[in-house]
Amino acid sequence: MGFGFCSIGGDYKVVIITYHSYAWTSWIHQVEVFSLSTYSWKKVEFGRLLDGVQIPFDGFGTNGAIFWSAYNGNGHFLVSYCIATEEFALIPSPISATELSHFLRCRLSVYDNKLALLSRTTSGNFEYTLIDLWVMEERKDSISEKRWSWTKKYSVKHPYDLHPSLVWRNMIVCKYFEVLREGNNVSKCIVDGVVLVNLTTYELKRFTFRRYGVDFEVFNYVESLIPVDQIHIKEL
Repeated sequence: MGFGFCSIGGDYKVVIITYHSYAWTSWIHQVEVFSLSTYSWKKVEFGRLLDGVQIPFDGFGTNGAIFWSAYNGNGHFLVSYCIATEEFALIPSPISATELSHFLRCRLSVYDNKLALLSRTTSGNFEYTLIDLWVMEERKDSISEKRWSWTKKYSVKHPYDLHPSLVWRNMIVCKYFEVLREGNNVSKCIVDGVVLVNLTTYELKRFTFRRYGVDFEVFNYVESLIPVDQIHIKEL
């Protein structure tokens, strides 16, 4: 699923991607889009562009498009959906992630009003975490794969097991995992709070809080996405 806003038409849209599964394989069956301006659903054609594509996470909306981290047999890449033109595109990834375990360590966010990708790698025995912040540039005058380029803005290395979630102001918000060891071996990793990584000083601030369950998610909070007078309420 994805949600985004297009300033050209002033419209909010919800995108739902449906899969079919058979014999341990799955494929994208159809894509449906809900438009707030028309208050209706419709199907979107995508040809064979999404053949073999796996999209395990929800989409991330910014700058008039929705982006998903995706992968296939060739590795990691991004799928984009333009809200105005209702067209899909495949964007090369700045990282090499041929294995699913590496791919799952990527998160999309926004930095300097541009799409950003947070990637995470750890040492073999969780002795340190390396977090890279990539920012995407797009050339509107090109239609080839070269229209997108990535620049590594920051690379942060710390002796903790950190899982980046998003960029907030000038900080990377991470989930902190406590690594439990038995001798030289790692026995368990337990989520144990939030860490803010300052991109200017590289300093860390750790926050702990009361929670229920074994895990939690970090996300941006917005008071209101649309004016109240534009919300359609269907009477029962």
